[in-house]
Amino acid sequence: MAIIELGNVHSTIKEASKELMHRLNEALAVETPGFSFSSTYNRGFWDGKTRFLNKKTGQFPTGLLSYVAKTLKKHGEEYEIVDNRTPVGYSLDKEITLSHKKLGQITLRDYQYESVEKGLASSRGIINVATNGGKTEIACGIIKSILPHLKKGQRIAFFTHSTEIFNQSAKRLSERLQIKVGKIGAGTWDEQQVTVVMIPTIQKYYKKPKKPTATKKLKDLQAESKRLKDLSLRDKSYKDEYKNAQEAVKEYTKQQMEKLNDGYNKGKGFLDSLVGFIADEAHHSSSDTWYNIFMSLENCYFRYGLTGTVDESNEINLFRLYGCTGKIVKKVTNKFLIENGYSAKPVVYFLPIDTKSIDYVDYQTARDQGIINNKERNQAFVDKVLERAKSGKQCLIIVNETTHGEIILNMLSDQGITVDFTHGEMTKTHRQKVLDRLDEGSLDVLIATSILDEGVDVSGINCLFLMAGGKSMRQMLQRIGRGLRKKEDGSGLEVYDALDYHNEFLVDHTAERYQTYKNEEFEVKKL
Repeated sequence: MAIIELGNVHSTIKEASKELMHRLNEALAVETPGFSFSSTYNRGFWDGKTRFLNKKTGQFPTGLLSYVAKTLKKHGEEYEIVDNRTPVGYSLDKEITLSHKKLGQITLRDYQYESVEKGLASSRGIINVATNGGKTEIACGIIKSILPHLKKGQRIAFFTHSTEIFNQSAKRLSERLQIKVGKIGAGTWDEQQVTVVMIPTIQKYYKKPKKPTATKKLKDLQAESKRLKDLSLRDKSYKDEYKNAQEAVKEYTKQQMEKLNDGYNKGKGFLDSLVGFIADEAHHSSSDTWYNIFMSLENCYFRYGLTGTVDESNEINLFRLYGCTGKIVKKVTNKFLIENGYSAKPVVYFLPIDTKSIDYVDYQTARDQGIINNKERNQAFVDKVLERAKSGKQCLIIVNETTHGEIILNMLSDQGITVDFTHGEMTKTHRQKVLDRLDEGSLDVLIATSILDEGVDVSGINCLFLMAGGKSMRQMLQRIGRGLRKKEDGSGLEVYDALDYHNEFLVDHTAERYQTYKNEEFEVKKL
């Protein structure tokens, strides 16, 4: 009988036959994107698969336990699970209440409570809740249930990746839980029992440094040392200067390594103190940075990922996502939120685009000519934006490229409406001021790039114009989700897309967007 020894990060299967290990090795293997272009694959040295089981040690990510168990059952193999983890306690009240700035106090909705309940019972997993489902409230419910059981020095981290979401999350967690929430990121290092952490900040500290960063000063010192070395080879009178230059490089390198080691020790000390983490927008866990950090958290007993979309079509990303945390323990769809009155129902309107056909070009050219610089397409959207804005509707326009946003901004300027444009090159202060104007209603139209795709609250908008095209299911649902909160007048969200029939690439993308809308059971109309 096979034995599975559970650990927080990795588990190990023991006493399994060679045939069984082979079957598990295949079950925990997925094709690597682009494998056919690899020279090692084409020369027959690699089968093109990424494997999540170490056949020699029997080790695999604990989050993939369900795949292992499924494979064992499929082949009629009995197994025993030995849990070697050190458990952390929790207590779940019959209802969970949180503080709210405007409402005073809120009680978790039934599906939010169930998300907390299932998450705690599993100690890990993905909580897949559509945008506007209250993922922050669910996170607070989990944290509130664990907090009284933490020992001195034990912490919980809430991981995020952008400055806007970082500050917003820290503020909301502090308000909902009525505690001081620490922040690591954006120039701040304040460790508390509950700490919001920016991934780009902590990634600098989780791996032991091997060499100093190649700063300008180090490069200058090394260049001077080389120059004096060359001179000393021709003229021995430069020997002492060369020796001093070498010492300067060594001393600077030593100082830099001491700083790096101090940072590493500080970061490692914090990460080692974590007994639980919650990853916001957890679909990013498939990236190397997120995955490597989460798979280094050896002491994290509680491991959760919050996301609105799980793309099951990308196997390697799915395995990495589940590997960090575990399988989906609760799923809440847009349809559920709409039918139960938590979200406004969106209606998607497709604008017909009367423009010339763009044939026999590559995708980038098709995008440039068919979307970004397509006068007829841009005008069709601008006409509809002006119509809705002048009728009192607040509008958000999403583009992918800054140049596209600037084109639309110029077309909407001096048209009797207030309009602004925000993108990644703008200062954080400017972006926040624009969002504040949108929130208070003094801005009719906001044009934005993908910086608003995740986490940023723009729930007051009435109309969303998806001018960017594309086909990403996750990106589209994130963008639509930004405005699904129910309006005070009871109205829903108007979404405007384009029938891009003027190029084969754009036709395919239009069809995929249409299918996503239908899968979500949104109402779709052609204008």
